Amino acid sequence: MPNFNKILNYKHSLLLIVVIAFLFRISYISNPDFYYDEASHAMGQKALIEKGTSPWDTVNWQPPIYSYTAFIVTKILGLSEFSFRLTSVIFGTLTVILIYFLGKLWFSV
Repeated sequence: MPNFNKILNYKHSLLLIVVIAFLFRISYISNPDFYYDEASHAMGQKALIEKGTSPWDTVNWQPPIYSYTAFIVTKILGLSEFSFRLTSVIFGTLTVILIYFLGKLWFSV
């Protein structure tokens, strides 16, 4: 029979880690201006939204899942610095969850 207190502890610690990681990422989302690569990705997203141009026809070279996720977020929230960076916040937070489960799997915790 599984130890439910241990399972509950894993869920609480994962939730706490994910919330902290998300808050760190979202709190600095508008601090410095765009870097060069962010600006080129934003231009690619803008071309995709306004002209329907494929992300690979412009200066944007991100993988398809990232490009189309950014397209959806930008389409919903509009063309802004916040919407361009929100996709990175989402994927960064999901990476924390992935690392948590990989660590749990690899170290049998």
